[in-house]
Amino acid sequence: MAKKLLKNITAPKAVAGVCVALLAILLIAFAVVNIFVRAAYAPFYGDAERRFDIPGISQGFIPQDLDNLANGTWLFSGYMTDGGDSPVFMRKADGTEGSFTVLREDGTVYQGHGSGITSDDERVFLTDDQGILAISLRDVESVADGGQVKAVGSRDLDFGPAFLNIENGVLLTGNFYRAGNYETPDHHRMDSPSGDHNPAVLFAYPADEFGEYGYADEPSCVYSIPERIQGVCMTDTGQIVLSQSYGLATSNLLVYSEPADSGMTYDHHGAQIPIRFLDSDSLLRVVEAPPMTEGIEWHAGRVWISCESASDKYIFGKLYGAAAVYSLNLGLVSR
Repeated sequence: MAKKLLKNITAPKAVAGVCVALLAILLIAFAVVNIFVRAAYAPFYGDAERRFDIPGISQGFIPQDLDNLANGTWLFSGYMTDGGDSPVFMRKADGTEGSFTVLREDGTVYQGHGSGITSDDERVFLTDDQGILAISLRDVESVADGGQVKAVGSRDLDFGPAFLNIENGVLLTGNFYRAGNYETPDHHRMDSPSGDHNPAVLFAYPADEFGEYGYADEPSCVYSIPERIQGVCMTDTGQIVLSQSYGLATSNLLVYSEPADSGMTYDHHGAQIPIRFLDSDSLLRVVEAPPMTEGIEWHAGRVWISCESASDKYIFGKLYGAAAVYSLNLGLVSR
């Protein structure tokens, strides 16, 4: 009887001991990864400011892009770990969070990758398989948590857009290249005058009151860009910033001066559009960042950055604070 009693007492203690040991190991691993990442990307963290947690990041949401509305609301596009509908998450100016579902014109639920989201004074634009959905800004500003908004229209493109932003009255959208699994058309791959090989393009559509949803039918220029580009923004002083990442590799924020026309042209449905190269000649600085940076936004004089590494799909970013939006003052970062 005494032996049985001893066993009954000892077993729970043993289990508790194992649990404590595992917890200690996890805490040590967390600390080691955190220290390593913070040290490896010390220049980034030295100049970056943690702003707020990405809404939905612990609910299966995999963020791809972010956008700031004039009323202070932040929008986040992306997709869900379990597939299905791809909601847009929001963080309002007062800090409250929520999400809404987007319906296409035909009433079907948006289940896209959510690779880009942006807005102007009238509409919110969201990337779709081969184009862009246009949504009423008023509908987005008034939608309740868990509600729905229906697109007022769509705009077809010649490719599946990987990123999207409106800067200084210009709609910027382009594609993503990575050899083997994310290829681009041959005519999107160019060698720049500096000798760089750029395998993707970025189209710049200027505002036009007579154009489809407020933007010209033809781009004012086509930028030739590097591989693995996830996002774009423009600074107040005219620099172009590209977010470059894929997988576990170090991410980069590539900062360019506005390049001159190259004298080459891009055939866009018969129209000859000037080509400008974002290459080593126009590159001003490279800011190294932790893996899996995605969309970027220029706001209040800083670049605001979203990241997917802390989502429930990848998880490892939870170990070093990647579940938050960071903003960066590019003027403080040296090459």
